[in-house]
Amino acid sequence: MERISKSKYGTAGMITSLFVLLLLVVFPLFVHKQYIDILSAKYMFFYISVITMTILVVGSRLINKNEKAFETLYDGLKRWMAPDVAVLSFWILCLLSTFLSYYFYESFWGNEGRYCGFFLLTIFTLMYFVVSRKLEFSQIYIDAFLIGAMLVCLWGISDFFQLDIFGFRVDLSPGDKPNFTSSFGNINTYTAYLSFVIGVSGTMFIATAKSKRLIWYTICIAISFFAIIVGWSDNAYLALAALFGFIPFYAFRTKTGAKRYLMMLAVFATVAQCVTWVCVVLRGKVVEASSLFNILGESQWLFLIVILLWGITICVYKFDGKKGGTSWGVLKPYFYKIWIAFIFIVLVAISALLFDANTAQDPYKYGALSKYLVFNDEWGTHRLYNWKLGIANYREFSLLHKIFGYGPETYGIVTVTNNYTEMVNMFHEKYDNAHNEYLQYFITIGPMGLLAYLGMLVSGGRLMIKKAINNPGIMAMFFAVICYAVQAAVNIATPMTTPFVWLFLAMGVAACRNEDSIKEFSKEADLRTKDEE
Repeated sequence: MERISKSKYGTAGMITSLFVLLLLVVFPLFVHKQYIDILSAKYMFFYISVITMTILVVGSRLINKNEKAFETLYDGLKRWMAPDVAVLSFWILCLLSTFLSYYFYESFWGNEGRYCGFFLLTIFTLMYFVVSRKLEFSQIYIDAFLIGAMLVCLWGISDFFQLDIFGFRVDLSPGDKPNFTSSFGNINTYTAYLSFVIGVSGTMFIATAKSKRLIWYTICIAISFFAIIVGWSDNAYLALAALFGFIPFYAFRTKTGAKRYLMMLAVFATVAQCVTWVCVVLRGKVVEASSLFNILGESQWLFLIVILLWGITICVYKFDGKKGGTSWGVLKPYFYKIWIAFIFIVLVAISALLFDANTAQDPYKYGALSKYLVFNDEWGTHRLYNWKLGIANYREFSLLHKIFGYGPETYGIVTVTNNYTEMVNMFHEKYDNAHNEYLQYFITIGPMGLLAYLGMLVSGGRLMIKKAINNPGIMAMFFAVICYAVQAAVNIATPMTTPFVWLFLAMGVAACRNEDSIKEFSKEADLRTKDEE
């Protein structure tokens, strides 16, 4: 905590640091009236926290004579980076979309959806600019996030065992109980949060150099794998695919990284096997397995895969030890090429499966996998049908609304106005969200707004890689955002999870502004290039 109490940014820095810790540890666990008002409670907690932080930071700079109250325009522009421009562009486009909307009030507050209206988007922007300029990055924040996350995970795991230790599910119907868990309620929201957790814990597991910390991160990755599996949400597997698919480009820089990656695969397979055994032994006493895990867990090959992965991992460690391998050994570049080739083969195989499943005379030839491979109105719990409605409505927009969108968080207004009877007759449902963050932004704030949002993510990630690739803490936030961004293709933005995208981005940019923080934290890393040894 010494780093926080002696921030180089003075009182403003201390206030920002405490706010960040509040969001990382307390915010995920905060609830008010169980699941009744969980969305609105977390929404209020977040925006009140950001507004309070901003007032205190500005006030401290006005009161403290040693700190300039405001930067000159020239000094401020000199410190701007590409993510700053993207964030401001996104906010301006959201502002235009709001004022051009037929539903200004609803666009501003987002009350017809999940409160992700212009007000909340402004709060995100405000938080980004304060944190990215006033936070002095430290490993404290990474470990604090994981401490809070482990409590969330353990709560969710206890719900899997139907312990209901806080009595949150007492008043839920039997059909709803499996769909609500931990401090996030809906399982899709819960696993969206866990996508950040596996990104952070997985990266730290691969990159840390100290044995004591390795034990801590091993515990974190094992618990987070167990929690995300028993969340029983299919979007979790997109996050896991992102983790295992992208992190080798970071891990394969060194021998240690490659060995840790193998071990992480073995840990995941072991956890999956343990979940399978628990579901069999305690059938009726735990929440019944659903989602893609039904296919994975019923596979007769899973136990053999566990044995094989641990066997390979042990052999690699022993072989490298006999050769005198060191933690800092650098892998040959062709490992990247092999991995790229492997990813390409996997994508081709998936494409072939999709083509065959959707052109074959028998659409159910792949058995249980067919629900994931065959694209029809049922696909993705009616997501494809929902997306078709959204795109059809967008085509009917005026030119102005096609450019700037219908207004933030107005998707539900569009579908209820134009498609209510059709939706109810088709699936007895109404859709207030696209269940695809990118399509949601495309329709509500327009293609330009979506491009600005993607530009924010890409430019932020590029900055972190360029400035801090040897800093495991910053790269952990980078991979956390990647895991979330991939699963967001079938999920929704909410005030419960989306704040972490903006917070991690702001923290990463803040660290990249301060080279001292990067160098100090990089001392913890295993992943160094040969020139830096």
